[in-house]
Amino acid sequence: MRCDRRGFLMIGGLALAGCTARATGGRSDSSSAVPPSASSQPAPASSPAPTSSAPPVPTREEIVAQLGSQTPVEWGLEVPGVVQRSTSPQVALTLDACGGPSGSAVDQQLIDLLRTSQTPATLFLNARWIDANPALTEQLIAEDLFCIANHGTQHVPLSANGRAAYGIPGTASIGAAYDEVMGNQHKLTALMGEPPRFFRPGTAHFDEVCAAMVRALGLLPVNFDINADNGAPASTSAVVAAMDGAVPGSICIGHFNQPAGSTFEGLAQAIPRLRSAGLTFARLDEMTLS
Repeated sequence: MRCDRRGFLMIGGLALAGCTARATGGRSDSSSAVPPSASSQPAPASSPAPTSSAPPVPTREEIVAQLGSQTPVEWGLEVPGVVQRSTSPQVALTLDACGGPSGSAVDQQLIDLLRTSQTPATLFLNARWIDANPALTEQLIAEDLFCIANHGTQHVPLSANGRAAYGIPGTASIGAAYDEVMGNQHKLTALMGEPPRFFRPGTAHFDEVCAAMVRALGLLPVNFDINADNGAPASTSAVVAAMDGAVPGSICIGHFNQPAGSTFEGLAQAIPRLRSAGLTFARLDEMTLS
């Protein structure tokens, strides 16, 4: 993920760097080296490398000790602690890749549309989809157009007590929820060289205890206010109609792992319509979220 240093998150009132800019191949330092003979002064002693101010990520045992006894009350797409919108003037297009037996395909037309139209997007990748598409994953990570985010390990709802969504059982405990988040977090961190900053579970369902856990792990739990494709079965006209509801600060969800759906056709119409209305697009790491 190549991210703008200017992007930042607001978590608990603290501004955290959204991502660390990564070196671009071929870039050279513009300053010229001074020959040793040019100065008789000794070279300054090397300064120690700065240490990171980010707090360490809690262990599974620490999370269980902190949150394992809490009983959740809230459940769904909109629970305390989960971001639904941004206060920035842009629109965020977020696209999920869910993985699994019926979810590991690639809507190449949609990816190409984003590239040709230069539409930035945040891509939430599930571990199963990554395993099925390793070469494409590496390509997407390397592109400035995209910010890569965590979409879980097994693509299940994030629950502290096993609640289900759409017939899919959620994680049975806070420890299992930790595993669902951190299994893919470790995978993506190894691929990217830096940890993802955003998390959305399978089905996008949380309880408030798990939302608090995600924040404690240094990620921001992000959902949406615009459901563009209803999980991918929406028609072209339905995608366009949903996207027409976007306003400054909207976070839109779609899918790029279901090429048989109409997400590509709908977004191909919706993106220029929104731009004609004066809206612009940005990755989540370029926006203000709290």
